[in-house]
Amino acid sequence: MRRFLAAAAGIAISMVSAGHAQTVYPIDRADILVGARFDFKVEFAGLADPTKVSVTLNGKDHAELFGKTATFVEREDGKDQSALILRDVSLAQPGVYRLRVSDGANSRELEWNVYDSGPRRAKNVILFIGDGMSLAHRVAARVLAKGIAEGKARGKLAIDDMPHMALVATAGSDSIITDSANSASAYATGHKSAVNAMGVYADRTLDPLDDPKVETISSLVKRRHGMAVGIVTNTEIEDATPAAMVAHVRRRSEYDRIVEQFFAAKPDVIVTGISHVGVQPTVQWKNQQVPIPMFGISSQATNSTFGKDTNEASEGVLYQGVSGPNVPVTEKSVPFTQAFKAKFGNYPSYCGYTAYDEVYYIADAVKRAGSTEADKLVDALEKTDWVGTIGRVQFYGKDDQFTHSLKYGKGLITGLMLQWQNGVQVAVWPPEIAKATLKFPSFIKVTSN
Repeated sequence: MRRFLAAAAGIAISMVSAGHAQTVYPIDRADILVGARFDFKVEFAGLADPTKVSVTLNGKDHAELFGKTATFVEREDGKDQSALILRDVSLAQPGVYRLRVSDGANSRELEWNVYDSGPRRAKNVILFIGDGMSLAHRVAARVLAKGIAEGKARGKLAIDDMPHMALVATAGSDSIITDSANSASAYATGHKSAVNAMGVYADRTLDPLDDPKVETISSLVKRRHGMAVGIVTNTEIEDATPAAMVAHVRRRSEYDRIVEQFFAAKPDVIVTGISHVGVQPTVQWKNQQVPIPMFGISSQATNSTFGKDTNEASEGVLYQGVSGPNVPVTEKSVPFTQAFKAKFGNYPSYCGYTAYDEVYYIADAVKRAGSTEADKLVDALEKTDWVGTIGRVQFYGKDDQFTHSLKYGKGLITGLMLQWQNGVQVAVWPPEIAKATLKFPSFIKVTSN
């Protein structure tokens, strides 16, 4: 234990002792794409004399390479600390850039690696980000899904057969352990950042919006290649991972500012799951007349009181579900919704349908297994063939590619798309049970080919 504590203390000391008389952004050993825009900043530990301050890159004054001179801030945040700041610059040539920063008394040297991407080879790119993708998480998923015997897994995950793989070190600039914000920011910008920060290097100022920015991949492909950008998420669009595709903030909790930055960035497509916070964004969407459909996974929109909860701002909201009020998914669906409303005063919402079905098909599996012992119950559940309120429930087997997942498809479970129209929820897909067609408020701009 003492050795462990000593080692941990040694790590902490080594991280703390990495401080310098000048802090420079981008940081030492930063990898910077040719032509990508960024803010350059130098923070001096104390007050500096501007006549003695010098910044050179490969022996040349910074103004010569950047094309403009940095602004000197004598007292940053009103404190006895000076700074240099230069916004929206880029480097046109690849190579190693050696920086030297001096205030006349103290100096610091560091390097940047400026690289070029070469000619464009891909027409389109999809960056798919999943949580829990470390080696340890994958091992756990493999053991759980396939089993293990004598040190060898009994099968592989689909991800194991991908033709190309790489490992990414996720430590942030201020912590070995990252959060969603700075890890997603690293994917989106190629730059390390601090915990809770996105699209910026976290500096010492109090303002969460003035930190040195680095360009995101979304901005880069639109600016340089004229490409369309779509951001799709199963969480709120202002949540850290999707927000990192456009945002430049020191604190991931600056939700209003992040939404403003989405408006400024103008992605071509946004699909968001608003989950447990559906009321507030829906009201904002209606009040601000946001000209894009409100579409995604919204647990609150499944509630029959959603229209009243949003002061009728719900009109046109489109959401995904597995069943809905008086939607005849199966012969059991409508009787269940009517009985539920008669007893509780409103229709089932969110997991109400699946929870109801689960009680019955699990009870059926227990009856068929003749036991609640785990292995026998799993064997029985694998043989489940139960028609519930959400469709026909069947599961993949333990040796199938999608181990123990629900089977989806025609004649099984397909899911629904429902929309709020005239104050009620109506099914608009699939066509065989749809009660209406898509209809959006006048401020929504929808085109079709």
